[in-house]
Amino acid sequence: REGCNAIESDQHLFFDCTLALGLWRHVLDIVRMLFKHKPTWLDIALAREMHVRDEWTDHEVIVADVWHVLRSVTLHFVWSDRNRCLFDGRQPTPTLAALQVILMTFAAHIRYFLRRLYTPDEQDQLREVLKRLATQSTFGDFVDRHPGVTSVREAA
Repeated sequence: REGCNAIESDQHLFFDCTLALGLWRHVLDIVRMLFKHKPTWLDIALAREMHVRDEWTDHEVIVADVWHVLRSVTLHFVWSDRNRCLFDGRQPTPTLAALQVILMTFAAHIRYFLRRLYTPDEQDQLREVLKRLATQSTFGDFVDRHPGVTSVREAA
């Protein structure tokens, strides 16, 4: 990116660069209540299994799905934004606008899980996880601005 003189390593591009760093601060703040330890760059890059807090052991598979979707969507956005800057000459997307795109994409994946992938018990567990995540300010503010963003209509 223009103005950044750092060597473009994987870690710099996806985690340490100014835009990425700001995004990961918000994303990791959203999921901090789920895990015993804050995910590191290697946890993110290698998709390592994270150890959930004791209160989430019954929801461990669902928490892992939520984390991997949010992690993947964030990595994809950082890569795509880097390419828009590098190849299209655009300026980096501001952090809060980027976060909105990430959370909207994340929510679309969550709705797909609710509609197509999960059993009724898994759907209930996912709703519990989302309800708890909505108590965190970044995700809670997003859900408040977009009511129903993580819900699906019941079949007629």
